[in-house]
Amino acid sequence: SLGDANVVVLDCETKSLRPHQHGKILAGLGVKPLNGESFYLPFRHKNGTFKQASLSQLLILGEALRGRTLVYHNPKFDLAVLKNDGLDLVNEETLDTVVLVRLVSEEEPSYELKRLAKKYIDESAGERERELKKLMKKMGWETYDQIPAEMIQDYVDGDLEYTEWFFIRSMATIKRRDAANLKNRAGKETRLLADVFDLEKKLTPWLFKMEERGIRLNKSHVKQELAKAKKLTKELESACYVAAGCEFNLHSPPQVRKIFERKGIRSKIKTKKGKDSYSADALKLIKHPLAAALASFRGAKNILDYYAGFDGLMDSEGILHCSFHQAGARTGRFSSRDPNLQNIPVEELDANEMITDRYDDGHAIATLTKEELEGYGAVRAAFIPRPGCFFLMSDWSQVELRVLADYANDSTMIEAFRLGLDIHALTATAAYGPLPLNSTESFTKWWRKMGKDLNFGLVYGMGISLLAAKIGKSKKEAKSFMDAYFTRFGSVGQFLNSTQDACLVKGWVKNKWGRRRYLSPEIVYRAPNFLVQGSSADLMKERLTAVCEALVVAVLKSMPLLTIHDELVNEIPY
Repeated sequence: SLGDANVVVLDCETKSLRPHQHGKILAGLGVKPLNGESFYLPFRHKNGTFKQASLSQLLILGEALRGRTLVYHNPKFDLAVLKNDGLDLVNEETLDTVVLVRLVSEEEPSYELKRLAKKYIDESAGERERELKKLMKKMGWETYDQIPAEMIQDYVDGDLEYTEWFFIRSMATIKRRDAANLKNRAGKETRLLADVFDLEKKLTPWLFKMEERGIRLNKSHVKQELAKAKKLTKELESACYVAAGCEFNLHSPPQVRKIFERKGIRSKIKTKKGKDSYSADALKLIKHPLAAALASFRGAKNILDYYAGFDGLMDSEGILHCSFHQAGARTGRFSSRDPNLQNIPVEELDANEMITDRYDDGHAIATLTKEELEGYGAVRAAFIPRPGCFFLMSDWSQVELRVLADYANDSTMIEAFRLGLDIHALTATAAYGPLPLNSTESFTKWWRKMGKDLNFGLVYGMGISLLAAKIGKSKKEAKSFMDAYFTRFGSVGQFLNSTQDACLVKGWVKNKWGRRRYLSPEIVYRAPNFLVQGSSADLMKERLTAVCEALVVAVLKSMPLLTIHDELVNEIPY
C-alpha cells in the first residue's frame, strides 16, 4: 500500500536493457513508499510460485502513483519500460538519484547504484546480484524474467532501499550546503544547489521524450559507409604492421609503447605516471611512418565504431534512440551513449581542419588521408529527417569563450565579440603575430587553428608542454605565445590565477548556476574550466528546457532530437 506517502521509489526489472528497441520488456516492478515497506509486482516471470500481476493492475497502480513525487536511479529507462506497457508517468514529478548524487559528490568514479551503495551503505551491496547471476548461470537462465519472482524480491528490495537512502541523504546535503551558503552571503543574491537541482528536474522528462522520439538514419548510407570503414580500417591495420615490422595489439598502450621503444623512438609527451604517451597529440610530433599509420588507423577505427554503433542500435525503421546523461561529466555537461554522439564532427569543415595539425618548412602536414577525411564528413550525413520534416540546427557561437570573457570581464575579448570578430583569428594575431600577406589557404587554416588551440587550451588548464605538443612547437615558443596572449587579454590571466587561488583556499568553486565542484590541491588548475564549461553546460540545459516548453505552448509538432557539442538539432515539419 502506498498510504499517504508523497514520495515513492520505483525500480523496474526487465528482460532487456533496450526498451526502445525491444518493446515490452517489463518483468516486474519494485515499489517503496518513502520510509515505508517495499513490495514487488511480477508481470512476466516465467518460473516460480508467485502469482503474476495483470497489466490492468499495473494501470491501477499507475493511477495511485499520480500526483506523487517518483524517485528512480536513472528514470528515463524505467519511464520507457513502463510506457511500453501502457503506463505513462513522464509528466509526474520525477527525481533522478544519479543526478542528485552527482550534484553533492561529483568525483565518484562510478554512479552505478551497487558501487555507490558498496562505498556508502553496505560493503556487501553487490552480493545479491552476484548470487543471482551464479544461479542464472547454473539454471541456464539468460534474462531476469526467467528468475522466479520470489528469488528476485530481496534483490529488488535492496535496490529500492539504496535509491531511497541516496535520495534522503542527497536532499539533506543540498539543504545543508544551501543554508551555509545563504548565511555566508548575508542576504546577497546567490544561486543555490537547489536551483541547479530544479533545472535538472525540469530537464529529465524532456530528455526522455527526445530519446523516445529518436533520430532517423539513412539505412543504406550506414550499410555502405560501414563496409567502406571496415575495408579502410583493415588496410590501415596492415600498414601499422608493415611500419612496425611485426604484428601487435594496436589497442594496447603497453604493446604500442614497446614497439616504439624497440625502434628507439621516444615521445615528447608523458603519461601521468611518467611513461611515454602515444596519444593523438603525441603521435603528431613523431616523424615516423609508424606514428602516421597508427594515427590514421585510430581515425579510421573511430569512424568504423560510429557506423557499427549505428547499424547495431537503430531499430527496424532506422530510428536511433541514444541515451543522454545529464550527469555525464563532472562539469555538468551532457554525455551520451548507445552510441556516443558528442564527438561526431560538427560538419565536414571540422574534418578538413584536422589536416593541418602541423605546419613545418612551409608545408601543411597531413595526419589524415583523403579517405579518412571523407569518412568523417560522411558520418553526419547518416542523419536524415523523417518524411515531411527538415532539420533546424541551432548552434551557440563560441559559447565557452563568451562565458570566459564574462567571468574575466576582459574588455578586449568582450569588445571583440560585440563587434563580431573572429576570436580565434584575434587570438592567433595576439599570440603569433598578424597573418602574413598572400598566405596559402592551408597556412591560414593552421594559423587560425593555433589560435583555437590556445583559446581552449587555456580554458581546459593546458600547460606549456601540452600546448607545445598541440601546436607542434617548442616549449619556449609555446611559452612566448602564452605570454603574448596574456598581454593582449590581461584580465583572462588574472581570472585563471584568482580562481585557482580561491579554490585552493576554499577547496571548491561554484559556477553561475550554483553548481559546485570540490577540487583537491593538485587539481585546482581545473577550477577555471569547471566554471566556464559548467556554466556553458547549464546554460544549454536551461535553454533546451525553454525551447521544449515553448514548442508545447506553440502547439508545434516539432521536437529537439539531440545535442551535439553546443548544437541543438530540431526536427521541424514543413
